[in-house]
Amino acid sequence: MKKISVVIANYNGERYLENCLHSVYTQKYPQKLLEIIVVDNGSQDNSIKLLKTKFSRVKVVKNDYNNYCRANNLGIKNSSGEYILILNNDVVLKNGYLYEIISTLDKDKKVALATGKILFPDGKIQSTGHIRFPNFYWGIEVPRKWMKGSMTDWKS
Repeated sequence: MKKISVVIANYNGERYLENCLHSVYTQKYPQKLLEIIVVDNGSQDNSIKLLKTKFSRVKVVKNDYNNYCRANNLGIKNSSGEYILILNNDVVLKNGYLYEIISTLDKDKKVALATGKILFPDGKIQSTGHIRFPNFYWGIEVPRKWMKGSMTDWKS
């Protein structure tokens, strides 16, 4: 098994961080192979205090302004894992996610990136990725076989 660095960009996400981090720490994956980095984008809430008191293993990197892309890049720059998982602070991973995603990557050395489905809290699919349009515009990709009416009706 390989070391995974989990990079989480955070801005005023105190209300989300505990669930997100708990879902990472309870994965069926060796804890010694998990590095968790939270890049804080100048939060005004108690995010940093929460991390220091409840999640002392988390490496905190401070970003001097709120910029999601810069936060992810800072997290990656400060990581040491063979694999990097970028998470939003409101994501809750299903148990077994890390093992499954790493297994998928390890099956084919030509694969450089993998992701899972993004689900709404009720289990309906939010997204399976993005589709590129001209002039650097992006849209949410949901395979047609999962579409059943409006976006709120999409199911896995």
